[in-house]
Amino acid sequence: MTAKRTSILKKAIMEKRAVVVVGCHDAFSARIIEKCGFEAIQISGYGLAASLLGKPDVGLVQMKDVLDMTWKIAQAVKLPVRADVDTGGGNAVNAAWIPERSMARGIA
Repeated sequence: MTAKRTSILKKAIMEKRAVVVVGCHDAFSARIIEKCGFEAIQISGYGLAASLLGKPDVGLVQMKDVLDMTWKIAQAVKLPVRADVDTGGGNAVNAAWIPERSMARGIA
């Protein structure tokens, strides 16, 4: 794939077309999704919680774990990766911190 990750979704937006974003829970499942020809990946909050803890996505997974797994998945594929961080992130300060931390890790 020669396109930058950001240009994949930008192209879809400009073409006003939907993009199927499949959920994954680890780098291996992300690579399978990529090999199947999908254009983007979402890290499933439930999938991650279930695979790490055997529990539902109710805020039990630490944000550090979500960021670590997001980094691992992003390194394994060339597709855009979106992370589900709607639970366990805390307040508005934490919500602002997540993109900064992601960019520092080279995820965004």
